[in-house]
Amino acid sequence: MEDEQEWLTFCYHRSGEIQALIAESANPRNGSRYNICATDDSGELNVFALQAKLMRLFPDIRIGGAPEDGSLMRVHDGPRAHCDLARSELGLSTHHIDDTLKATGNTMIKLGLVGGEDGPAYKPSAKM
Repeated sequence: MEDEQEWLTFCYHRSGEIQALIAESANPRNGSRYNICATDDSGELNVFALQAKLMRLFPDIRIGGAPEDGSLMRVHDGPRAHCDLARSELGLSTHHIDDTLKATGNTMIKLGLVGGEDGPAYKPSAKM
């Protein structure tokens, strides 16, 4: 169900980095598959954990999250995947989830997509 999903936090600059590592490595073979995901369970956040981290990292920003009416009580703890193969075969180095969230949030602030207490939570595109 939609209300049971975990958040997938993905740092897009990692996609280019892992593609370069694959191209430069002698380890990948035809059919090799590498997950670009969490190093361990600490990087897999449910809506409540994500909201709490964002509130701590960005105390001046209005952070959305689970409905305040308590309608979202169950959190799915489904299949997990980690980037172990990419780390061992390609030498991928990972970043802590807090660093990824902070960098992503700061980029969104810099681009004007989010604001402070008086600013917009989302700035719609003029083309919409």
